[in-house]
Amino acid sequence: MPNLTAEEYFKQGVDYYENKQFQEALQCLQKCVELNPENADIWFVLGGIQSILGNNKEAEKSYQQALLLNPEHASAWFNLGRVQADLGNNKEAEESFKQVLLLNPEYVDIWFVLGKIQSILGNNKEAEQSYFCSRINTLWYFSRHSISVRSSLFHRSLYSLLRPKQRTAFHPHLQGIQNRLFDVFGSSQRKSG
Repeated sequence: MPNLTAEEYFKQGVDYYENKQFQEALQCLQKCVELNPENADIWFVLGGIQSILGNNKEAEKSYQQALLLNPEHASAWFNLGRVQADLGNNKEAEESFKQVLLLNPEYVDIWFVLGKIQSILGNNKEAEQSYFCSRINTLWYFSRHSISVRSSLFHRSLYSLLRPKQRTAFHPHLQGIQNRLFDVFGSSQRKSG
């Protein structure tokens, strides 16, 4: 490999990654962290490549290093939890996923994967709550992004989820989302049906 700067190695590694040349990407990212070991994002990308290649123990170390450098890196916490779950360290995975919630409770997949881990651990009540929050979070995401919020199917789904006996969220942030969704969509559903 020629002598490049850390930035050049990173760019080349990303190019290799995008072309699914993962071994080459790995080599570039390893060289990159040698040259710039204080960059959390480099460690994060390195962990992703290691995970793709099935090197979960190495990926776990890379994500941990990224988090030492930037403890508020929600995506690193999420990927660390996924790798820990793949390694069978479900309790550690649960803690990593809970850290994501502290940093970003709207993180799209977090509630579902947390519920899955809680089910595996036998925490069925907590899993049920997480799955419920996953549904709320998903509806909130779709209401703000891609689906037609005028859809009658969307309204029926939302209203059935937010009917008064269901209106207890298990996370303070989601209670606010739940209330806003109900205020916006619940009143029109009540009138129509």
